[in-house]
Amino acid sequence: MYRLRAKEEIVEVLLSCEEPVSAVGAARQLDPAGWLGLAPRKLLAAAHAHAVQRAQPHAFVAVYHALQARNDRLRGSPHFLKGEQCESYVEYYEKVTAER
Repeated sequence: MYRLRAKEEIVEVLLSCEEPVSAVGAARQLDPAGWLGLAPRKLLAAAHAHAVQRAQPHAFVAVYHALQARNDRLRGSPHFLKGEQCESYVEYYEKVTAER
């Protein structure tokens, strides 16, 4: 698929295979508009499901940090916009990091 330049499809396949960290890595290799335009809620939802299913939040934290860095580069702030509907994932991140 990579040789066919089907990078967006690779991201979707990795998300469906419950590989959120690999999906973020593939998404970052997209052209800048592809990575910056990718909905954070979709990545966070996959990472959250992965973390809950395996009782290991490390993948979620990695995806969350990658998206914060993207937000910082894109908007100058690591925070998610209200329209992105990521409030529940922000709360989960705060809960997970407070437990450490």
